[in-house]
Amino acid sequence: MRKYFFMLSMLLGSVCLASEPDSIVYYHYAYEEPVRQPAEDEIIALRYHQKAVDLVFWGTTDEFDEAREGYLPGFFVLNGEDLVQKGDTLSFTLSIKGKKVFEKPVPVTCLSGDFVKGIPVSTNSYHFTKFLENKKFQLLKEGSALYLIDPAKDSKKRFVRSSFSEVKKLKRVL
Repeated sequence: MRKYFFMLSMLLGSVCLASEPDSIVYYHYAYEEPVRQPAEDEIIALRYHQKAVDLVFWGTTDEFDEAREGYLPGFFVLNGEDLVQKGDTLSFTLSIKGKKVFEKPVPVTCLSGDFVKGIPVSTNSYHFTKFLENKKFQLLKEGSALYLIDPAKDSKKRFVRSSFSEVKKLKRVL
């Protein structure tokens, strides 16, 4: 059955990671600074397996850049690497080196940039994937929210738990 589901997923343009999770919990960050920019909203999916958790992050290259001047951000979907959980904190790394960066937000139905269809690669993709460094982050769980902590920027973003249907309805378009 899994073999057929994987083949179907490949044909439809979304991809399953190594194994199907037992459950998935979505969190949404609404970009509000300095004005509301729905295209720049970010989403985190925590995918729970029997003995492990993995993380999928839909975001913008602003996570890797100190300041954006004169260009639009690139959009990506990345898997968290080097996940370490201690209490209510999950530490992980996002690696953008060699990954695809797109001109528009990646739909949450796509779990890998390798299988995104119909969205052009960003004209700045080479710059983004060549010069931006990997980043370490922490997720702190407080109630039904997650806080994405970026120690390098000394910043904290609040992600609110959302259902998959709510996340799919977001107007993340340019």
